[in-house]
Amino acid sequence: MSEYSKFPALHNVMEKIPYPGASWNEVITTMPSFSHLHWSFLFAILSVLLQIFCFILTKIFAPLLIGYTSTPPLPKRMKLNKKCYIALGEACNYTKMIDIKKTYNSNDLNELSSKYCDGKLSTKEVEKYLKHCNKHHREIMKNEKRFQ
Repeated sequence: MSEYSKFPALHNVMEKIPYPGASWNEVITTMPSFSHLHWSFLFAILSVLLQIFCFILTKIFAPLLIGYTSTPPLPKRMKLNKKCYIALGEACNYTKMIDIKKTYNSNDLNELSSKYCDGKLSTKEVEKYLKHCNKHHREIMKNEKRFQ
């Protein structure tokens, strides 16, 4: 039957599948019957497996393709080494939105600067970095909604 097909390679493969019931050649050459239903189960199972495979691939590769990172990028003009900024971000839990106004007053920002940056960042610079983290988090949330 494969010599009459537009896709002979596909039909050759299908004929070699040891599947119970009617052979593939019989299914495509005869009138539909109940014994041909076995092939629809095979196609349904293969479709489900293909969907699961695609879902797993998107979960693995989609974040890489859209540039998703849970940690915000470091400032372009860093006053200190990157370890200080990372420690400061981790102390404030930069994977979530940071409520700067309610959670941190100027004394708290000063304390963060002295504890994680050896006091080398002013309160305005610490606040600017935390706002930068919030901006990154907002972009991530927007991308997650857009790609769902």
